[in-house]
Amino acid sequence: MVFGGGGDGCYCGAGCCLFSRMCRCPGAVPAPQHFQADPVVGCGGSRFFCLCCSSMTSPPDFARFRQLQVQALQLGHGAWQLCREWSHAWKPGLHLLRGGDGAGKSSLLRALAGAQPPRTGTVGWSDRALMPGDVFWVDPRFPEQQGATTGTPLQWAAQQARAYPRWNAAQWQAHIAQWQLQADVAKPWHALSTGTARKLWMAAALSSGADLVLIDEPVAGLDRPSIAYLRQALAQRAQGAQWVLVAHFDDLQGLPWDSVLDLEDLPQ
Repeated sequence: MVFGGGGDGCYCGAGCCLFSRMCRCPGAVPAPQHFQADPVVGCGGSRFFCLCCSSMTSPPDFARFRQLQVQALQLGHGAWQLCREWSHAWKPGLHLLRGGDGAGKSSLLRALAGAQPPRTGTVGWSDRALMPGDVFWVDPRFPEQQGATTGTPLQWAAQQARAYPRWNAAQWQAHIAQWQLQADVAKPWHALSTGTARKLWMAAALSSGADLVLIDEPVAGLDRPSIAYLRQALAQRAQGAQWVLVAHFDDLQGLPWDSVLDLEDLPQ
C-alpha cells in the first residue's frame, strides 16, 4: 500500500496513519514496522508502503496528488530579479499571480511555460518533468512564437486540436459563440483587433484540455460583456482538475481563486 508523503492519507481506506506510521488494516497488529520507506522525487520527498495491505491493494494513481512546483527558482534578466531561491507548489485549480506593471508576471509565466529558462532552479510536476504537451500558453507579446499570427484562427485552432489530445471542440465552439467570434475565426490574424485576438487565444486555452493553462493579463482589450463571460468561464475552473494560472493586477472582482500569489512577496 502506498502513502503520499505530502499527507494525502490512506489510499486503501483502512485509516492507516502516515505520520505515526500506524497500520490499521484488518487483522493486523498496529505497529510502525509495518511501513517501509521508499524515497522518490516529489510527493513530499518520500512514499511509504504499508506491508500489510500492499498485497491486496493496487498502487494508487499518484497523478491525483500531483502538484506544480518551482524549486529554488531564481528568475530575472540583467540587473532585474523577480525572485531568488524561491520554492512554491500549486495544487489543481484556479490560481492568481497578482502584481502591477513590471512586477514580473509575464516573466514567471514564461518560466512556467518553459519559454524562459530561469537563472537557477527547476519548474515541473511533483512526480515528473513538464512536457511540451502539458502546457497551453500564448505569449500576448510574442504570439508568433506559438504560431498564433499565421493564417486564420480557424486554421490555428485545428493545429491546437492536433497538438492537445484532450482538446474539446464543443467548448471551443461555446466560447466562440459567447464571445461572438463566429465571423472572426475565418479572418486573417492581422485583420483582428487586440481584444479579439486575445479572446481567441483564451478560447483555445480553455478548450485545450492541457494540464497547465497559463493566461496573461486576460482583460486587456476586452469590453464589459466579454469580461463578464471571461469571469464566468474562469470561475468554472476553480477546484478543477487542471492548473489554470492567471496573471493580473487584481482579483477580477472576487473570482473564487484557489490561491493568490502576490509577486511582491517573493524572496529577492
